[in-house]
Amino acid sequence: MTATALATKSPPAAAPAKAVLPPVLSLDDRIRAALTDHAASTVIAELAAEVDDAVAAAEKHYAAANERAIDPTIPGEAVAEARRVMEDNDFIRQRMHEAARRLKDELDVAKAREADAARQIEVSAFFAERDLLIRDLRQQYENAAGVILSLLRRLQRSDAELARLGLGLDAGAETGARGVPAHFHTANGPVSRLYDARLPQFYGHGYLWPR
Repeated sequence: MTATALATKSPPAAAPAKAVLPPVLSLDDRIRAALTDHAASTVIAELAAEVDDAVAAAEKHYAAANERAIDPTIPGEAVAEARRVMEDNDFIRQRMHEAARRLKDELDVAKAREADAARQIEVSAFFAERDLLIRDLRQQYENAAGVILSLLRRLQRSDAELARLGLGLDAGAETGARGVPAHFHTANGPVSRLYDARLPQFYGHGYLWPR
């Protein structure tokens, strides 16, 4: 093979990297982590269910071993093994009972912690919206109130002219604009007049309308 061919030859493809699987934690390890690392309530609830299953399994194995241990027909070595199984499962049962108790307490703490965190998010959202509203009230209220005040004054002058000309309320601007009867009463009850509006001064005391 020539030097040129050697120089242009592609390097061998690298072998694909093997996926590194996370270690499988034992039930004891996961219980310890849940009780010390502020686990989520969903994780604790699932773990508590596993602990209940472990208690049930330990009780089942204990009962079976106890039945063998007290059987007078079982040879000595088998009795010793049965007693060892009983002791192991009694220990597991007691340990899991204690784990279940602590997990229950931790579940209550986790739920309270998560509820507080959710509330803090809502509080932060409230204050963000409140700050926008403060800005908009300061920037827009007086202009908006001024527009409404101008309309009310025009309506007042129009109604005065309406009365001077001896025209009925059904010819007025308010009834025409709002599509309500001249007596301002519908099947659902009385309709408030625009004159009844109150526009507070934004700063200080009193009202822009009525004066």
